[in-house]
Amino acid sequence: MPIIVQTSISIAAYLCRMEANNQPTTIRKQVVHKLTARFSKEYQETMVQYPTDILAELTEHLKGLLEQLVEYVDRDMDSSVYTAVNEGEKSLLKKYGNRLAAYWKKKFTGYFDFGHVLVEKEVFTVDQYNSLEEGEQSLQPAEALAFAKNCTRLLEVSLPYIMLQISPKGLEDSGGAVSDGNQPETGHEFTRARQLLAIHYLLQGGFGLGPHSGPDISSLARLAHLLTGTPYTSLQNSEIYKKYRHMPNFKKGPGLIADLLYIRSYFAELGLDSVVKQIDIEITREQKEK
Repeated sequence: MPIIVQTSISIAAYLCRMEANNQPTTIRKQVVHKLTARFSKEYQETMVQYPTDILAELTEHLKGLLEQLVEYVDRDMDSSVYTAVNEGEKSLLKKYGNRLAAYWKKKFTGYFDFGHVLVEKEVFTVDQYNSLEEGEQSLQPAEALAFAKNCTRLLEVSLPYIMLQISPKGLEDSGGAVSDGNQPETGHEFTRARQLLAIHYLLQGGFGLGPHSGPDISSLARLAHLLTGTPYTSLQNSEIYKKYRHMPNFKKGPGLIADLLYIRSYFAELGLDSVVKQIDIEITREQKEK
């Protein structure tokens, strides 16, 4: 039962801090963040396996699961809610059969198992989990609500991009992942565009170094050549240099949104919320332009 949620970073951080302050151990401070990052990673890995029409349906399905998670908490973990969740999963499985394997493998329904989700989704290591008191080993209701809001926001950002790739006639993409002609096939996700965007946001968010601030663009381009392992004869002939001058907008539309969504999960997993916020702002701006 996949749960993909994205709420505003500021709200998520606020709720996470509130919950952490009420917990007896500092380890709780990272629970919501790490669980959200895990969900984001699982969603991204699932996304590249399906054509856009199925992906849109799965994304909507996950939003529904998150709504059910909130209801599950509000009704004090009423088993009838979880029963309804399982019925929804069975209906989806009946419809798609073995095509649902990539989705099913992620075990999204595991997010409803508050007693084991923190170790099953590797929020805690086994040693950390075993060292906690019994009451601390479980996901807390406030943490589950903050997680659901975060993941919902993720899905809300992703869905418009997905819908833009669907033909009015409902034609499927030829490959597993949506594409604008420059997107990689599954198994070749680390494109030059994504590498450069990751370098840009790492330098911009971590050190304030960007094409419009800090050092000369030539210095940034030379570092990008080093980090990507790309040789060059002169910067005047460097495609990286030409792209870096317009960072992060050296490409436009769905292709840029796809790349931003892809690199976002890496920064989220590291807890670099300021960088994630910058990426979300750029995604929102690009969506408005379309």
